[in-house]
Amino acid sequence: MTRFKNLLLPGLFAALLFVGGAKAQLANPENLVKLELRADREEVKPGETVTLSAILYIQEGWHINAHKPLDEFLIPTKLKLTPSKQFKVVAIRYPKPKMARFAFSETELAVYDGEAVIEIRLSISPQATGDRIRVQGTLQYQACNDNSCLPPVTKSFAHELRLAGQAAATPAPALTPQTGIQFPSGAETRTAAAENAEDIVKARVLFSLDRAYPGSELKAAIELNIQPGWHINSDRPRDEFLIPTEVHFADMAGVTIRKVVFPKAKIAKFDFSEDSLAVYDGTVYVGVLLTINESVKAEQVELRGELSYQACNDVACLPPATASFSGVLELADRQEAINMLYPEIFDNLDLSLTATSNGNDNKIGGLIAEKGLALALVFIFLGGLALNLTPCVYPLIPITISYFGGQARGSVAKSAVLAFIYVMGIAITYSILGLVAALSGSLFGSMLQNPVVLIFVAAVMVALALSMFGVWELTVPQSLNRLAGGARQGYFGAFFMGLTVGIVAAPCIGPFVLALLTYVGTTGDPVLGFWLFFVLSLGLGLPYLILGTFTGSLSKLPKSGLWMIWVKKIFGFILLGMAAYFLEPIMPDTLATYLLPFVLILGGIYIGFVDRTQFASKYFGLVRRGVGLTFLAVAVWLAWPESTAAADDWQPYSKEMLQQAKMEGRPVIIDFTAEWCVACRELEKLTFPSEPVRQRAHKFLLLRADLTKFASPPVQAIRKEFNIKGLPTVVFIGPDGQERRELRVVGFIPGEEFARRMDAVFGGTN
Repeated sequence: MTRFKNLLLPGLFAALLFVGGAKAQLANPENLVKLELRADREEVKPGETVTLSAILYIQEGWHINAHKPLDEFLIPTKLKLTPSKQFKVVAIRYPKPKMARFAFSETELAVYDGEAVIEIRLSISPQATGDRIRVQGTLQYQACNDNSCLPPVTKSFAHELRLAGQAAATPAPALTPQTGIQFPSGAETRTAAAENAEDIVKARVLFSLDRAYPGSELKAAIELNIQPGWHINSDRPRDEFLIPTEVHFADMAGVTIRKVVFPKAKIAKFDFSEDSLAVYDGTVYVGVLLTINESVKAEQVELRGELSYQACNDVACLPPATASFSGVLELADRQEAINMLYPEIFDNLDLSLTATSNGNDNKIGGLIAEKGLALALVFIFLGGLALNLTPCVYPLIPITISYFGGQARGSVAKSAVLAFIYVMGIAITYSILGLVAALSGSLFGSMLQNPVVLIFVAAVMVALALSMFGVWELTVPQSLNRLAGGARQGYFGAFFMGLTVGIVAAPCIGPFVLALLTYVGTTGDPVLGFWLFFVLSLGLGLPYLILGTFTGSLSKLPKSGLWMIWVKKIFGFILLGMAAYFLEPIMPDTLATYLLPFVLILGGIYIGFVDRTQFASKYFGLVRRGVGLTFLAVAVWLAWPESTAAADDWQPYSKEMLQQAKMEGRPVIIDFTAEWCVACRELEKLTFPSEPVRQRAHKFLLLRADLTKFASPPVQAIRKEFNIKGLPTVVFIGPDGQERRELRVVGFIPGEEFARRMDAVFGGTN
């Protein structure tokens, strides 16, 4: 019925306009509505709030549509003000419409007739100049009677207010009842104006510590106590014309403000606004991250400044006001202990430096906030594409070649369809895993980095390598084909392969998707999480879509092209090497060091010098020996003794050592690792032994937390305490005992970057 009405009503309008056109044309739409603008006072001063009323006198027998008509095809009544530097529009409130039925409509419509008043609340700029403020704008409406409507009209209006400088404004008399105005802010506005705006909000400073060390970082909070029945706008109002709440700090010797975080706003609706507003009421806390300069010689430092705000109640707003705040913090010697204060407040303040963080935790959220979701999805897609360069993902290349080499009896179009289904299998695997991880709050990459899965992945790679060597042909079991209804064309097989081989890449993808998981966890939107992972997987699968489409053409080469068998053997040895790489964390040290080089030496000798594959090209022999020598060179490079971080540098993690470091004012680095964590070895072999890191290591207490037994209660307690979602993770704790969340490392970073984060713990000094 609704759809029928949506189609019928516009037709009825057209018919009525045609039939009643002669009568309608006799009326001038400009004359059917008269507009008068009145203010609650004609003289204002900078910083004040004033209310204007646009009074609409609608000729008898006619009406105009309400601001929000009940049918979308009706033309609404709209009032717009011309922007001005002299004032800001706080709110525009339209009157309650009248419900009436007309000959051209079978349902009631929302309209204005007789007299209607639109309220306009303006905030005069504190920098307003001159002796007059001109308020001008337009009113759009469409006039109708019981059987016809006239063309829409846009009528201009203007009104001038006297600017009184610094003198107190004298309110004009309240609007009289004869105007027909229902003006809820008449008496209430005068009552509100009698309030002292300075008394509405009281501010005080709280520190997270009872004392602080010079050179340390700590948190502070500005507590705002707002009188009952009043509110102030948030720091980011929903309307650009609303006056935001802002904090302004004075110049303070020895104190550097690093970040200010406003609380989450409350969304509420008030009589003076038809839209919901973002406000603060009751008691709220503005978080401040600050650093005490190391060069401070005084016994105490002070945090002081002003809070600027505008207080409003349900019907009126006061002029903008300020509230001063100040707090004194004693400084302590390094030998003195310090105590935490107000943990119930500071535990709920996120003061991480997301804007300057290079960690994974905040990248996705910051990217979406800055660039928008559409552009962020493009970057996530490119990130998935870049994951093909990681050692865990690279083995999918020979898997794809070997599988589609046996599925290539059809056309290129057929191969493209198979490849697309294959990639959809990979995408669905990671999308579902990402959805489960987002809902459970744990990182699937870390679950897939345990010994059982590593052995399984290595076994899959060995099996695929044997297929490359011709020991058997990689095919889908007949039982699975029967489950798919006898899909002999390989569609189900391609999908099943995509579902399966995606697991191979998971241990390397884990650190990357931590950013996605963190963002999804904060939004609480599993649907968004599914699509973020789906786009990531599409980027991951794009190369295999191309490979799957065109590797089928390789089987059409003459059988004399035996060089392809030689290429498959190269991939076979690469797969064996990757199997050794994944088994390295769970093998004895000596075997772990030399197994992968041994596999590469064996492969280099066989591929370059033993294998007798022939090819017509005279350059093939040179290529074969070049590949063999490359294998041997990589093997020697891997087996060459490396400098490693001295074992004595790192001590086993314990709460007692952490507490002792806090009492001594000594910064701490905690390396969360596990025997089965592949990426953790990269930090241990490449990052920690680097010269920039070793030069700074003596300034820190270095602790290593072994999370090998990932599901055990003690390890779970550590994971919960430090919010560890994946490995490797490295945590930096400042001299005050507080974690520098923005410096946290998740995954591998080079030594130079790690050293920069070490410097940041001390405020950038070496």
